[in-house]
Amino acid sequence: MKSGIYHIKNLVNGKAYIGSSKDIPRRLRDHRSTLKSSERVHENIYLQRSWDKYGANNFVFEPIENVPVEQLVELEQKYLDRHKNAGDWKHLYNINPIAAHPPILKGEDNPNYGGLSPETRKKLSDAWTDERKAAHAIEFSGDKNPFYRKTDEDHPAFGISRTEDTRQRIKNTWTKKRKEKHAKMMSCNNPMKDPTKQFSDAERKAAVKDYLSSDLTQAQIGKRYGVSQACIGKWVKKFKAIITI
Repeated sequence: MKSGIYHIKNLVNGKAYIGSSKDIPRRLRDHRSTLKSSERVHENIYLQRSWDKYGANNFVFEPIENVPVEQLVELEQKYLDRHKNAGDWKHLYNINPIAAHPPILKGEDNPNYGGLSPETRKKLSDAWTDERKAAHAIEFSGDKNPFYRKTDEDHPAFGISRTEDTRQRIKNTWTKKRKEKHAKMMSCNNPMKDPTKQFSDAERKAAVKDYLSSDLTQAQIGKRYGVSQACIGKWVKKFKAIITI
């Protein structure tokens, strides 16, 4: 019998990924092939990162129990529930606590839900040096940015509704200091807020045409015209459909 439950176990820290398949040998070959791929495309990001860190020699791929196909989901769920109820879910690489479902990385279904520890936050902050920031800005500037010139329906986040929890967390980060900084920036650069920087429709269309016909970002076009990136974005949204290049 080829069908059953299997695990991929890390021999260094004892963590494991539990899964089920109608053909365990083939499924384990698929896992191994994907994890070894230079593209690092395994659907389970935690397992992939651990594989990259510890290396192939520190993982074993093994069947745990052979069962008929019709019992796969039920038994896999029992294995997952056993870990979850015992309070040792963090000893699994599994993302979704529901058997036969794809990974879920949102809200309370994420094992890391609740935020990073102060120690982890400090490590990340210390590692984010000015040199890395500059290199990152260059690496993802212009058309290298996956969101480059994507607006409305073209933007990956278009139409996605945030949960009430997410809305509240965003609201909590919008502090008085951030509001004041944003207001100051907008009052200096947004022509709608600054009477000395009024632009006609012809001038706005010219800025949009400059943006659409060049490799410059909205921020760079904004600097050229003395307005904010957000302002250029609004102009693009308003005039994009009627501009011909």
